[in-house]
This record gives sequence, structure tokens and C-alpha cells, in this order.
Amino acid sequence: MKKHSLLAIVVLALSIVSGPAAHAETITFPCGGGATYSVLMPQGVLLDGKKCTGTLTIDSSVKTIDISAFRQSEITSVIIPNTVTTIGDMAFMQSQLTSVSIPNSITSIGNQVFAYARLTSIVIPNSVTSIGTYAFVRNPIVSLIIPDSVTKIGPVAFQSTSLTSVVISKSITAIETGVFEDTKLTSVVIPSSVTRIGPYAFAGSPMLSEVFIPDSVEFIDDKAFSGSVALTSISIPDNLKNLGANVFERNISLTKIEYCGKLTGFPIPTICPQERQKKLDDKAAADKAAADKAAADKAGASKKSTIICVKGKLTKKVTAANPKCPSGYKKK
Repeated sequence: MKKHSLLAIVVLALSIVSGPAAHAETITFPCGGGATYSVLMPQGVLLDGKKCTGTLTIDSSVKTIDISAFRQSEITSVIIPNTVTTIGDMAFMQSQLTSVSIPNSITSIGNQVFAYARLTSIVIPNSVTSIGTYAFVRNPIVSLIIPDSVTKIGPVAFQSTSLTSVVISKSITAIETGVFEDTKLTSVVIPSSVTRIGPYAFAGSPMLSEVFIPDSVEFIDDKAFSGSVALTSISIPDNLKNLGANVFERNISLTKIEYCGKLTGFPIPTICPQERQKKLDDKAAADKAAADKAAADKAGASKKSTIICVKGKLTKKVTAANPKCPSGYKKK
């Protein structure tokens, strides 16, 4: 009897120390038309809202929107609370979404998150540092500001959108494959942080008539501007290291390319403006003068001689490129 009592006391003590176990459960929230979305608690993972319709404000208990959570749903507008830190890939893909409020708790917009939705505008908060592959593909977005917090934009992120204007982050170093392919852009300014323009980056944009490419760009890849039929002139950095194949394919209006470098492969003869050539010549002359001086200094430093200096009975040897006796000494 005493043995059983002792065992019961031990079990009770262990239960008091360990406390009650946390049990995961799925709870539901209404989301229009009698439908609900499910959230795994206490993790705060929104699992499934595919039957939701209309306007939705996601509950503040949600921390993560799961992969494909609202895919092909009929929601038209959604407000995401700042408790959410992660939006899974394809979360709103192929939905009827026309409006979304993204909180500044989000640092990354993943792959295909809003692909094939119906967004006409989007505000990307300056907390976001990366935008994934196909993130906004085929949305009717008209204008866009990509904040300087963004350091990477995945391939095809804004392909086949209705973009007519875009401000590109000054923090990205490459415009990846097809990012702005098949858009309605009329002009674009590429920031000086960019060193590479990837394949098909602006291809198939028939209204693109003005492009500013900074001197920082060293690589323009295959078909980067292919099919930009409205483009009449363009200036290429003279320090470009590689020009891909068919960069200006089907640019039927292109009649002027300003370029003073040594690369070939342009569809028409390039023009080197006199003032631009003068700057290159002046720089080349300055570089040569600096190199010659450095070589002369090095050569002079290697040609040392030794003299003997005397002061009374004292004798001293001095070795240098241009040796001189110390004060009070005379050359012997």
C-alpha cells in the first residue's frame, strides 16, 4: 500500500514540475460567404483559406501564411497584420486579389506569391529585402516603386505585367532574367548599383523608347532588349565587358547607338561622340603618365650608388639613389 502511495506522489510531483503539455489545435475564422480559413495554434500558421471570398482582414493571431494558403481563392482584397512575418510561396497565386496591404514585418516576398492574381497596384514596404521568382507575374500592375531596401529581384518577377513606369531599387546589382519582360514600360532608368542586365530583362516591351544605362553596367546578356520596337537610340557604357547575342534583336526603330569601346556585335554601326572620345583620351593619357612616373620612380629607386663622406677622422658611407653627405661631412 505504501509502495503505491509513494508512486502516486512521484507521478503528481512530476506533473507539477513539467506543467500541462501545449496541444496544437486548428481553429477557424470566418472569411465571407459562410466560408472559413484555418489557423494552426499556437504556432499561428494560416493553413487554408481557398474558399474565402471578397474582402478579408487576417486575424492578428496569424504569424505565417502557409504555402498556397489562398491559391485560386476568390478574395478580392486582403489586409495582412504586422504579426505576420512570413508569406509562403504561391500563397495568393491565381486568386482574384486586386488589392493587398503588406505590413512592414515582411522582409521577403517569396516565389509566385501573387503570380497570376489581379493586382492593379502594390506598395512594397521598405522592410522587404528580396522579391522572389515569378512573384508578380501577369498582374495588371501599372506603376511600381521598388524601395532601396530591396537587394535582389528574382527572375521573371514582373514579367507580363501592365507596368508603364517603374522606379528600381538603388541597391540591386543585377536585373535578372526576364524581370521586366513583356511590359508596357515607356522609359527606364537603371540605377548605378547595377553591373549586369540579364537575358530578356526588358525584352518584348514594344513601348520602351528611352533607356538610361549607367557606366556601372559591365554585362548586357542575350536578348536583354529584344523586341523593343520603339527604341530609337541608346547609349552603351564604354567599359562594357560583354555584349550578349541578339541584345537588340527586332529593334526595328533603332538608328543610333553611342559607344566608344572596343566590343563588336552591335546591329548597326556605333557612334562615338567627340566629347566622349576626348574624355577617354584624356583618361588614357593621365593613366599612361601615372604609369610612366611609377615606372621611373621604381627604376630610380633601383639605381643606388655609394659615396664616402669624411669629417676630420670620421668616415661614413652613404648609399642612395641620389646620395648626399650629412651636415658637416664632405664627400671624399
